[in-house]
Amino acid sequence: MLSKNKLESLLGRPLTSSEDTNRELYLNIAEERLKELICVSTLTEDTATKLYDAPKQTKLLYVNPLTAVTEVTLDDEVVEDYDLKQWDKLDADWYNVIVFDDRLKGERVAVTGTFGYGEDLPVDLQLLLANLFSLQSKEQATDNRVEQKSIEGFSVRYKDSTDYHSLVEKFTDTIHKYSQCSIGEILSGDTQHERLYHIF
Repeated sequence: MLSKNKLESLLGRPLTSSEDTNRELYLNIAEERLKELICVSTLTEDTATKLYDAPKQTKLLYVNPLTAVTEVTLDDEVVEDYDLKQWDKLDADWYNVIVFDDRLKGERVAVTGTFGYGEDLPVDLQLLLANLFSLQSKEQATDNRVEQKSIEGFSVRYKDSTDYHSLVEKFTDTIHKYSQCSIGEILSGDTQHERLYHIF
């Protein structure tokens, strides 16, 4: 997703030899953490069909971010009377709400399209992803976690892992800007029941 040059630019430093060697692995872990933080199943372009249980008595269906829709079905019936919207009005090139002309009645909805934020993530999400990548690298370096060593009594004490919580706190505004965690039924694209997600 992010090239070596892009990571270095976002982090403001060159990658370490370990980061360069393990770049794909660390980036995959960082992407999974980011998806968990903002409760989406896809970050960049992925053509797929995702299933949702429609809420009752509303025209709105909240979906994972997407850039294009090729087909929408309600209980296996193709519908064309809908609009794509962005619930939080970020004025971006992706959508996360389908607004139907008629109220929904709890149907099973299948949405086929291109999910994710597009070819590239929004810049603030790229910055968060790069920092999650850097954190993964730091967590792999076990030396950074040792707080105290003793030789004769042989004792080792590790630091509490507060780096992740500090990073989440630092990027709270970005996380809340894109978070779909409290919307419900969109956590993976599969049918989900409403759940509030707490990042701490």
